[in-house]
Amino acid sequence: MKIGILITARAGSSRLAKKHLIEAGGRSMMYWLCSRMKNEFGSEIEAGAVKIIIATSEKSGNEVFLKPAEECVVEVFFGSDNNIPFRHLQCADQFNFDYIISVDGDDILCSFEAARSIYTAMLSDSSAELFTVKGLPLGMNVSGYSVTYLRSAMKDNSNKKMETGWGRIFIEPKTHEIVLGDYDIMGDLRFTLDYSEDADFFSKVINALGNQIITIRDEELIQFVLKNEFHKINANLKQQYWENYNSEKSRELNS
Repeated sequence: MKIGILITARAGSSRLAKKHLIEAGGRSMMYWLCSRMKNEFGSEIEAGAVKIIIATSEKSGNEVFLKPAEECVVEVFFGSDNNIPFRHLQCADQFNFDYIISVDGDDILCSFEAARSIYTAMLSDSSAELFTVKGLPLGMNVSGYSVTYLRSAMKDNSNKKMETGWGRIFIEPKTHEIVLGDYDIMGDLRFTLDYSEDADFFSKVINALGNQIITIRDEELIQFVLKNEFHKINANLKQQYWENYNSEKSRELNS
């Protein structure tokens, strides 16, 4: 069994240009995200069971991801510009993946514990098609799916625009759900990079923790953020974020 951890990102953000390359602690945001996942799955990567890939758009300008990829010794895949699940399928076909663990490139401190939980479930539950994690703050949860199921779900959808809320293509999958906490995804804790305040948040946390950010576990990280009140930097964005998310999703559905 071969599993791809796909970190989905592209350079052309309308709200915060080249946000994944913003530096904190002397490194890009993408470097820290890749490093956290690579540290957790080091032995599996060495054994050839896992490969970490920055899955970006084939559109010109996304070559900027080659630098952080080189620094972390991970690969970059250039695929569909505005259809993320199709991009994942293209990548899976190129690298012969059986399963995909999907990590949003905006989720700089995404939970490697969640990714590990999904990886373990994929090894033990061959009947499941979709794997989900819930209970962590916005930007820390992870999902995954079998490539066989993704291929089935993408039938007749490869030419559509699917960038936001594209999980709607998964119709009644056999789901393996993992609960890792009881945090409200709509709450004040925002571990996702969408606005300048989010960049300030991540910079403060990463600069404060240094290289410890690569290994720090979820609850310790969350409590560190709360204790230092770093969450107040971007908590005010939650309503704006969800309004934009729902608006973009609606536009895709009606296009």
